[in-house]
Amino acid sequence: MTKKEHIRLGRVTETSIRNALLYIRAECLRDGAEGLEHVDALLRLRGHDPEAFGFAEKRPKAFKKGELRRLIVKALREGPKTGKEIAEAVRSHHGGLTEVQAYRKVYSALDGMKKRGVVIHLSPDWRLASD
Repeated sequence: MTKKEHIRLGRVTETSIRNALLYIRAECLRDGAEGLEHVDALLRLRGHDPEAFGFAEKRPKAFKKGELRRLIVKALREGPKTGKEIAEAVRSHHGGLTEVQAYRKVYSALDGMKKRGVVIHLSPDWRLASD
């Protein structure tokens, strides 16, 4: 590496090297890619225990893009509903969610939809802004 290349790259910290290796490690674990043993060896050479960093399996998304918003709009077309009622309607359509998961996802989506002017909240009910 020439001096000019070194200057252009700037200073690379130990933290950025570790984070890059951890990112690659997570990718190997999640996607089943080759090279996990090499990444682990590099982490050990740099003084880090690879097993100390836990990585969860990649979870499939609960909804396809826009699906949750469509379900919320469908529920609200029937009339105003509370957040809990919307979550129940979503959950009945998408059985893989727990009550708490559905509630959290619905409220997160409702917040975004409210900011975009799609829904309004007149406590305790949510309704479509177009109604």
